[in-house]
Amino acid sequence: FPVTIIHVRDRLPPLISDCPDDITLSCTEIVPNLLSQLVASDNCSGINIIKSQSPASGISLVLPGPLPITYSVTDGQGNVSTCTSLISIIDTEAPVITCMANVTINNDAGVCGAVFTFTPPVATDNCGIPAVTQTSGLPSGHLVPVGTTTYVFRAEDSFGNTATCNSTVTVQDVTPPTITCVNPTVFLDNTGVVTVSYAQINGMSSDNCGGVLTFSPLSVSYNCTRIGPNTYTLTVSDASGNATTCMVS
Repeated sequence: FPVTIIHVRDRLPPLISDCPDDITLSCTEIVPNLLSQLVASDNCSGINIIKSQSPASGISLVLPGPLPITYSVTDGQGNVSTCTSLISIIDTEAPVITCMANVTINNDAGVCGAVFTFTPPVATDNCGIPAVTQTSGLPSGHLVPVGTTTYVFRAEDSFGNTATCNSTVTVQDVTPPTITCVNPTVFLDNTGVVTVSYAQINGMSSDNCGGVLTFSPLSVSYNCTRIGPNTYTLTVSDASGNATTCMVS
């Protein structure tokens, strides 16, 4: 008699009746082993089924998430069923950022400011490396004007937590004004008096920061007892209190 061979195959994948629930973890934790929560069965009950998860337990969480976990159930015939749950990652801790100390510097020669170079602050965080941006102040290597300039830096981590720090750079104007005086010849009036103003003495004056200059004395009066050469000492001061004098006679 001819022999008939019947090949019996199993094409049915295992049945997953319960996939692990979505969970929330702190960013400092690792992927847990969730296979104990995976419930599955197979039509061939006498055959062992193999469970696995990816990423595997013990792996660091990939920030900022959410992180999908895929579970696989494989029977003895290689039939596979899968399901997926999510690990949401939380972090409420702000980064730590420390700015440079406040500094005071003198202006550069001939200009109303000073070129200031600095290294931006570095921030740290419990979850990764935060991004640091400068939100106020001039870039490094730029001319900072006389006065006080505030520098503000902001750190932000992968979860949107932020922290800021600030410091000040004060540029002092230590450059006195320049002045050139002239020697005027003046004449007494019919009362025997003549008044000389600073404008008659001040030939040219300027300052590295511009602005209003102050002159002293504003004027000097002479009479008949002062006929001949007389000394006039003119002082010019800038807004920072730097002063220069010239003397004419």
